[in-house]
Amino acid sequence: MRGPGYLPALLEFLKKVALIDLGIVVVVGLLCWVSGRRTGTQYGTALLLVGLLTIGIGALSLFGGPSPSTNPRHRYFESFMPKITDDRTKQNQPDLTRDYGFSIEMAAIGAISMAVGALIKTIFP
Repeated sequence: MRGPGYLPALLEFLKKVALIDLGIVVVVGLLCWVSGRRTGTQYGTALLLVGLLTIGIGALSLFGGPSPSTNPRHRYFESFMPKITDDRTKQNQPDLTRDYGFSIEMAAIGAISMAVGALIKTIFP
């Protein structure tokens, strides 16, 4: 029996990314409005910076994971442990899968935020 397939998972991923990006656009818009940055260039720049920050958080999560309980040195020192490679790989697989998934989500969210920011800067200078 086959699993649900890639299409439902892809649609769920896109829905999640779209909702988070919509929230980012609204929150950044409100913050820009309250702080007096009301031109398209200022709003677009703020979205570009938030998108860059989001991508940076996703990239840094590969070194320590998105949860605050992970230790960045753990993976480094773990490579020196005298375990069998197969056992170590099976032990690390759930953490690596979670971290790569989080990093991909953050990269997509950041890229869309940056694209919207660039589009706003182009259309409304």
